[in-house]
Amino acid sequence: MVKMSKIGLISLGLVRLTQEKIKESIDKLVEKGEISKKEGEEVLKKVMDKFGENLKSLEERLRDFIQKIVENLDVPSKEEFNKLAERVEMLEKKLEEMKNK
Repeated sequence: MVKMSKIGLISLGLVRLTQEKIKESIDKLVEKGEISKKEGEEVLKKVMDKFGENLKSLEERLRDFIQKIVENLDVPSKEEFNKLAERVEMLEKKLEEMKNK
């Protein structure tokens, strides 16, 4: 399963790539004199803010989707797994004590 930290890194990479491409397009418009440098900076900020909001929403939906998949697979949570591991360890100790009697 893809860890959430990897999803975060992928998201950051996507944001960076998108920002670079948008900046290139805005720089071309500035060079052509179609918009001022200040307007270009404002447009870039607005677009990146909106992109960030959409990306956050996408990450949340993806996290929820992955969680539902895991729940449907009937896989124990990390907490449940740790509790079972503790219980197995306790039972192993009891079994060892019984052998030594």
